[in-house]
Amino acid sequence: MPGRFSKKLDRGVNILSTTDRDGVISYVNSDFVAASEFDRSELIGEHHNVVRHPDMPSLAFKMFWEALQHHQPWKGIIKNRCKGGDHYWVDAYVTPIIINDEMVAAQSVRVPPDVEDVKRAEAVYQRINSGRTPSFLKRPRRSLIQKIRALTCISLAVAT
Repeated sequence: MPGRFSKKLDRGVNILSTTDRDGVISYVNSDFVAASEFDRSELIGEHHNVVRHPDMPSLAFKMFWEALQHHQPWKGIIKNRCKGGDHYWVDAYVTPIIINDEMVAAQSVRVPPDVEDVKRAEAVYQRINSGRTPSFLKRPRRSLIQKIRALTCISLAVAT
């Protein structure tokens, strides 16, 4: 049944995309097309959340965009949805493209994640989705940059 299966990506896959500062896709490579099962024409001009899986907590993407807007890269494990409803996991590294001290675009490189990283990310995301924000995101007096750096490593966080 579509929607229940995790699609395993081959080790050599390198998924690339570029978006404008609002998250609208301007470039995808053939690995992105193959993994997502969307046609290139269905991706270009669409918001990147076209592949966002509903299990991904909005907090992760809020922190993701805050990092980019502060000219910081973001790294994490992301669950994406395929056009047919299945899903696939990626280890993503996203960098802002800065011109004249303004973020004008973002480039994302995604590779297949380690199984253990996926398990840790799933546990953290389930915890966030159930309303139990991990303590490393709730510490008082943390600056925005400190919170961004903490969430950048969410894929390596241990949910307790």
